Parts: sequence; C-alpha cells; structure tokens
Amino acid sequence: MKPSAYFLLGILINFAGLAHAFDRTAPSTSQNAKANMTPSSMQSREQGNPPKTALDDPEWTVPASYITENRPLQQISKLAVNGAVDVVFRRSSTPTFYVAGETAEAVASVKTHYEGDRLIIEREGSTFNFSGGSVTINGSGNVVVNGTRIGSAQQGHAADSKSTTVISQGKVIVGLGLPEAPSISLQGNGDIGLIDLKQHALAVSIKGSGNVTASGTATSLSVDVAGSGDVDARDLITTNASLSIAGSGDIEAFVRSSVHARVAGSGDIVVLGNPQQRDHSVAGSGKVKFR
Repeated sequence: MKPSAYFLLGILINFAGLAHAFDRTAPSTSQNAKANMTPSSMQSREQGNPPKTALDDPEWTVPASYITENRPLQQISKLAVNGAVDVVFRRSSTPTFYVAGETAEAVASVKTHYEGDRLIIEREGSTFNFSGGSVTINGSGNVVVNGTRIGSAQQGHAADSKSTTVISQGKVIVGLGLPEAPSISLQGNGDIGLIDLKQHALAVSIKGSGNVTASGTATSLSVDVAGSGDVDARDLITTNASLSIAGSGDIEAFVRSSVHARVAGSGDIVVLGNPQQRDHSVAGSGKVKFR
C-alpha cells in the first residue's frame, strides 16, 4: 500500500457535537406558560439561561458586516432542511426569504430549490484536501491524523495545518418569514428556530441530530423525532399534541388539553401545561414526564 493510503487510513473524524453559527439556547418562558407552571419548574427555567440568539430572539437582526442575499419565495406548505444549516422563521405578513453570511462563499454554499409546494434548503460541506485524498466535513468535529489532532472543523470552518488545505466559508444563517410556518422536515444536524407562531397546526419531523425550537401558539402540534434530535416547544402554547421519539432524542412541549406521547428508545418527552387527557407509552429506557 502507498504511504499516502496509510496516511488517509489514520484519519479519524471525532465529532464533538454541533458548533453552528449560532448556539441553540432555551427560550424564555412566556407569561401564559408561567401561569401554568409550578414555582420549582419556573425557577429551573429562569436560572442560568444563556443569552438569546437568532434562533430564539424576536429582536435579532442580521449583523451589518454580513452579506445578505434575498431569494425568491414561492407559496409553500412544507420546508425541508438537509445538513448543517441554521434556519430562523418568524411570523410575518410580508413574505421574506434571505441567506446572510460572513462571506460571499458562505452565502453561495447554501442551496435552495423548490419541489412543488416544498422549499428545500441545503448547505455544502467543507473539504480538507490531503496529500493523496480528501475528507469532507458535513457537520462539526475534530480532525485527527495518526493519533495527532491537526485541527477542528465545522460546516464552513476548519483550522489550517501543514498537511491540509481548507475551504473556509464562514458563518451563515437562512431567514424566512410567512404568516404561518410550513410543516418542518429536518434531516442532519441543522438548527431551526420558529418564532412567534400563531396558527392552527404545526408539524415537525427530525431525522438525525438536529434541533428545533418553537414559540407562540398553535392549536395542534405533531412532533416525530427519529435519532438524537431535540425539539424544545416549551414556549409554544398548544391545545393538543402528538409526540413521538424513536431513539435518544428529547421533546419538551406545553400542552393544555390532550397529549399522545410515544417513546421507543432512550429519549425523554417532557409535557408541561397539565393536560387532562394523557395517552402515553414507553418501550425502552426513555421516559414520559408530566410537569
């Protein structure tokens, strides 16, 4: 075997969790939610919360230093996000669709297209070019060669070394505004923030390790997590909810009337709001908790 082949065999991509352009944080509790929470749960929510970010702050605006590209927005009822992409949706009477990033390369790395009434958002990965081969990073982690760490990488970021040439794209976020949020399908390790919703129904599906946060109101909520993804809907006040986990993911939801909860695996579902109708089951080491 050639030396370059041995060199490539020594590469270990050791993922260390998500390191997106904007950290995911727990949103603050709405006044309606506080009225239905116990003092102990309110205290746990309010202590030690990190600062808000683009994904959960209604007042967040694109930094002036960012390059912003407005893109055409068609009528949609579905949103599919694939890969390590951060998307923030805000309820708006004026349709809005933009990609904002630190560099033109970061903006260009986000690909968007339509399939009927579905908007698909994807981002190209970063590439490490080695002597004799290459490694593409579609997420975040460390690059270790023959037991030695040569750099860290995330989508669009990496550290230079003598052995690598890195395509660095920079931070990027996608902004979307419509009167109502479409149904959400997230595959991969992206983050989606849904802010200030006011609609009849919301459906969220995650396959992978992505995260979705939601705030506002919705009559019905449907959440399906397959993998290690998380859904934080504590600040989305709902009447009815259907919640399902297959894997190690977690769901937190605020439900006032009825909830249908299923866990298969080690994931946890936490239900706030004290719904009177409760249909729940667990297969595995996971839990369904009511608070």
